[in-house]
Amino acid sequence: HSLLVLRSLGRYHAMTKILIGRGLIDDSDKGHYFAGLNTPVKSGLFNGAIHMLSKALINKLGSWPAGWEDIGKRIQKQKDVLCNTLEELYINYDKKFEALNHGDLWSSNMMFKKMEYTNIPIAVKFVDYQLPHLSSFMWDVTYFMYSSVKPSIRRPNVDVLLKAYHESLSDNLKFFK
Repeated sequence: HSLLVLRSLGRYHAMTKILIGRGLIDDSDKGHYFAGLNTPVKSGLFNGAIHMLSKALINKLGSWPAGWEDIGKRIQKQKDVLCNTLEELYINYDKKFEALNHGDLWSSNMMFKKMEYTNIPIAVKFVDYQLPHLSSFMWDVTYFMYSSVKPSIRRPNVDVLLKAYHESLSDNLKFFK
């Protein structure tokens, strides 16, 4: 599933990169991704999320085992730095890596087609395009990898997964030109 998603994402980003180059997608199409907005809502959302994460680590809530308390305290102390860094990463990026991002690419925003009489995925469609935005393609890649790929799959295969994305992106950039 993950390889199929990353190959499809590479094709999607390549197509949007070509459309940007042809002037068919421009700044007027740029949505506002919440990470890049300096608003009270975004600040509250991020600060709240970081606060809850640090509390969970410190107090061993949910599935967090003992041993993470120190990390939770460090995260709590760096809350403002983390929020500002995320905003800075969204705003200041190398434009040569700009693509139209889906913006919310996680497993619930995908529909898989399976080979008949099997459980083997052969195609994927991305749905729910409510947060598209022009930015570095890595927003979609990172969001998908950390929201939808189990750590037991992601960690030992990260190079294979990123290579699949890169090959698809490169091959499709050549194809669409």
